[in-house]
Amino acid sequence: MASVILFTTSTDSAGEAIRKLPVNAQGEKLAEAISIPLSIDFDPYLIAPSPDDWHLLLIRPMMPGGLPYILDTKSEQIRPLFSESSFSSGRFFGWHPDSQQVLFWPSNSELQLIDIETSEQTILTLVVARWFYAGFSFQSEWCKRDLECA
Repeated sequence: MASVILFTTSTDSAGEAIRKLPVNAQGEKLAEAISIPLSIDFDPYLIAPSPDDWHLLLIRPMMPGGLPYILDTKSEQIRPLFSESSFSSGRFFGWHPDSQQVLFWPSNSELQLIDIETSEQTILTLVVARWFYAGFSFQSEWCKRDLECA
């Protein structure tokens, strides 16, 4: 089974480039690394590959935090994660293991799980349960809004 290693390179003349290297299950190179062209007008301050390496999340600097963009490494197409009318800067917290959702905290909202294909947003709520037992301790977990947490 073939896989891809994504990495960035930096040169004085060309700036930063994203490259992909096809490898086999043992990590042996199957072909030469190729550049992924980026047709963007900003220098991303964060590049985060999805767990399956088929997508990259790029963060465009904007206070506070940044604006998320998704790059499909197969088609080499890039697009904003949010529509033009609903975009919001914020903080990226990570990829869902399914490689189809990201955890993002927009600066004007609550923590959200966002589908990278549909931009559907699931708001998560922090639930904190506190109890006393030989001193003070607490337990917290993230839950989907309006659902009971275990």
